[in-house]
Amino acid sequence: MRVTFQAHVSYLFRNGIWIAVSSRQSLGGRFYFSAGLGNFFTFNEIISDRREIRPFQGISFNWLRWITPVNHYIRLEKRFDFNLKTWSSQNPARIRYKLGISYRWAAIQPGRFWQATANAEAFYTFLGVRVQVPPPALKKNRPGTRGFFNF
Repeated sequence: MRVTFQAHVSYLFRNGIWIAVSSRQSLGGRFYFSAGLGNFFTFNEIISDRREIRPFQGISFNWLRWITPVNHYIRLEKRFDFNLKTWSSQNPARIRYKLGISYRWAAIQPGRFWQATANAEAFYTFLGVRVQVPPPALKKNRPGTRGFFNF
């Protein structure tokens, strides 16, 4: 059984950083299990800055082998999204489905290849909870204050 680990860091659209760590394990045949943790930070001028922590797990497999295999990826993730100005958070669960196709052809050098890839992704959010908690300054002045929940 082979397990691979990945780390991914990217700077997104000049206002955010995405950091993710994941692992992928073969389940035999064309099936793989993956799990990981993502962190997303945004730095905005117009709206409030946000931080999101996103643990995830998923199954990927290849099915329908024509000229090239069709890749399927089903992933369940929990999103912990925090607004750093208002101290509010959203905690929805989300399922993602990604359909991809990738075609490889040989390059001039042996052992190397060119690749063209196309992907489409769909999301469905469920089990969402919105939480509002007072900022730290209010907690010091009113120690009995609790947050409220909107369902």
